[in-house]
Amino acid sequence: MKNATESSLDPADLLPGERVRVHPNDRYPYTGDVEDTCPQQSVVWIRDVQTGERKMLHTDECSLFPWKP
Repeated sequence: MKNATESSLDPADLLPGERVRVHPNDRYPYTGDVEDTCPQQSVVWIRDVQTGERKMLHTDECSLFPWKP
């Protein structure tokens, strides 16, 4: 569940190595490290910290939030 007090991150502001919390519209949230971004296409590539899988995210299909331990 999204925290209403947090605001979603803009993909143009993300830097490689930054850890984010991903809230997909249709699944449970997970955490990943930003590997690359293409803000013009609303795309962010992350490495899922739990599985190690590289994922391409369309930011119109999920929300990205700052990771807080």
